Amino acid sequence: MKQFAITVLACLAAGSPAAADCLSDFKALNAVKAEAGPFRIEMQVSVVPPAASGQKPEPVPVSTITTLVVPSGSYRMTKTGKGQLIDLVVIDRQKAWSKQPDGWKPVEAEKMPDLTGAWPTAEYVATVKLFNLQCLGERPYKDKPALTFGFDTAPQNIASHITAYFDPATRLPLGSEVVTEAGAKAIVDAVYVFDRTISVSVPVQ
Repeated sequence: MKQFAITVLACLAAGSPAAADCLSDFKALNAVKAEAGPFRIEMQVSVVPPAASGQKPEPVPVSTITTLVVPSGSYRMTKTGKGQLIDLVVIDRQKAWSKQPDGWKPVEAEKMPDLTGAWPTAEYVATVKLFNLQCLGERPYKDKPALTFGFDTAPQNIASHITAYFDPATRLPLGSEVVTEAGAKAIVDAVYVFDRTISVSVPVQ
């Protein structure tokens, strides 16, 4: 019931001119700009132990995710942590390969829709089922002024709060933070680095 009420209020707010301007501004900033060139997203995933665990309630790093993106449709995502390695390459939103113990293998056609959504080739910050968007004005991000937006998402019915930061001068993303409450609290810190030397190509066996 509480979640339903929040969603209704968000929908009502979206009808106001201020909310419409906020959404328009955010979408314009969050859309991947081919002219800005390739970029890298460096993510640090941490978990805060629940109070009942007896551990200190401080974030504990569990994995890192590095995503190289070449607009407008190719990316490579590498995730490491807890003895796991996930390496995935998507080319032109049409073909994909994942690295297996015995080498690179093509991704089955039926799984491609999961890999070719808006993020990360069409939007900088993932906005699946976005609601309750707030324009927070300029706030500090890593000692820099940043245009700041806060919103909630609920992909796969798991609620998360996201804060996104954009450079006021370049209007490109600086970073974002995702906080998910699902048992233990999970925190994802992301930093964006633009680098025209980045490339993504079909993996070689």
